[in-house]
Amino acid sequence: DGAGPSSRPAAAEDDDDAAGTPSVAEADAAPTDVQLAWENLEMAKRIYTDQGSSHASELADVLMLLGDLSSEDDSFERALEDYQSALQLLESHAAGDGKPAPVQRVAELHFKASLALQFLNRVPDAVKHTKTAMALITERLTVLRKADAAEAGAGGAAAAATATPADATSLA
Repeated sequence: DGAGPSSRPAAAEDDDDAAGTPSVAEADAAPTDVQLAWENLEMAKRIYTDQGSSHASELADVLMLLGDLSSEDDSFERALEDYQSALQLLESHAAGDGKPAPVQRVAELHFKASLALQFLNRVPDAVKHTKTAMALITERLTVLRKADAAEAGAGGAAAAATATPADATSLA
């Protein structure tokens, strides 16, 4: 009798099903991890949308994750829509409560939008988003360096009194 996979006895397949191994038809019907993630994120999106602007930050996070899932599925147009919606939400929320959106999140969204645009062959738009992301991160880095320098200056006299030669070389 044949030695290929199609020559497997039917009784053995039934034994697998009885042991808890899903059949091919059941495996096709079972939702994938991506489908489950999509359903959960869509539910979260509906909940946060219903709760209004008090959860704008959380809704922006959900939109970004939906964009990530769309990118994984090569649905770059939809990913771009989700990223742009998240950006608009963060910007309008920041304008509403007077606090700026976290720079890192905005930069990340611009970067992800640029990736989606590149896959859509919309390179000039992608470059704009990349430059915006770079400018935001550069600005944030400058602020952090100034804060670090100010902190070092305030504690500099005390640190100099206890510094060792090894400390000096580690700062260079």
